[in-house]
Amino acid sequence: MPFLHKVAPKEVIAGYLPDMTIHYNGATIVARQDPYRFVEFLFRKGSHLGVYMVLAAAAAYAFMAIPALRVKGWAVPSAVVGFTLLVSILDERLQSASGMRTPAIQDVIIDLVGATGGLLIATGTKRWWVNRKGRRENKEQPRGKEG
Repeated sequence: MPFLHKVAPKEVIAGYLPDMTIHYNGATIVARQDPYRFVEFLFRKGSHLGVYMVLAAAAAYAFMAIPALRVKGWAVPSAVVGFTLLVSILDERLQSASGMRTPAIQDVIIDLVGATGGLLIATGTKRWWVNRKGRRENKEQPRGKEG
């Protein structure tokens, strides 16, 4: 991360990092010994989480719009997980064709964690919206005369 090299010395960044080591895809990253690499690793994997979270949320809203899927309890979550799993596996497969990138099953797992978060956010906001709309409609109904 050339930007970090310009902004802060290695020792300053290392002072803010936890004393931890990550073993990932055959590599070992020691946070305080190689802080630039550690921050870059967190940034890249955090991006995986975020992108797949957004992808899964968008897919969930799209699948929820299909009436045939809405009537079956696990159809939408299953479709979202299947879709994001397929995209993730294809992404890793494409990376294997590139000499600059290395595919990893761990990335698929990170992608699915992000997708699960996106699915939970989408279904939770959908449920909240429907409940909110229902409460609002109940308040607007005229009440009968009591007597």
